Amino acid sequence: MAWGHASHQTGLDVDIWLDLNPKPRVPASAREHIEVPSLVLRDGSAIDPARFTERHLRLIRLAAETPGVDRVLVNHNIKRELCRTHAGEPWLRFVRPWRGHDEHIHLRIRCPIGQTECIDLPPPPAGDGCDASLAWWSSPEANRPPPPPARPRPPPSLPAACKAVLEAP
Repeated sequence: MAWGHASHQTGLDVDIWLDLNPKPRVPASAREHIEVPSLVLRDGSAIDPARFTERHLRLIRLAAETPGVDRVLVNHNIKRELCRTHAGEPWLRFVRPWRGHDEHIHLRIRCPIGQTECIDLPPPPAGDGCDASLAWWSSPEANRPPPPPARPRPPPSLPAACKAVLEAP
C-alpha cells in the first residue's frame, strides 16, 4: 500500500486490492502510484453496484474461510451488502467493518503455532456481525474524524528475537 500501515510491521497483516481486472506487469517505480477504484459510492452511502460484483464477494468469502485468517476488514458498506445477501452464514463472523477499506481488504493472520511472543487478537464476537454493531458505522459518531494524536508516539522497542537476527554475523 502506498501509505503504509503500522499493523503490517508484525508480519501478520496483508492488504489485497479489490481491483480484479487483469493488469500488465507494473514496474516497481509505478507501484506506489496505482489508482484503485472504490467499491463504494462517492457519498459513502452504499456499495457502487456498477463496481461491486459476485467476484468481489467470492474473494472476500474465500479470504474469510481460509484457515489461519483471523479477520477480513472491509468498508462497512461492503459488509452491509454481504449481510444483505448472506446473513447468517458463519464466514461473515470473520468479515469486520473498518474505515478506509473500500478498495482493498485487510487480512489479519493468526499467530503461528509455537510462536510464544506472538499475541492473537481476541476472537471476533459471536454471530455474523449483521447487527446493531454494523449499523453504528453509519452513525454520526462513527463518521466523525478521530482527533489527531497530541504528539507522535516513539517507535516500539525492538523485540529480543528481532534484535538477535539483526545483530547476527
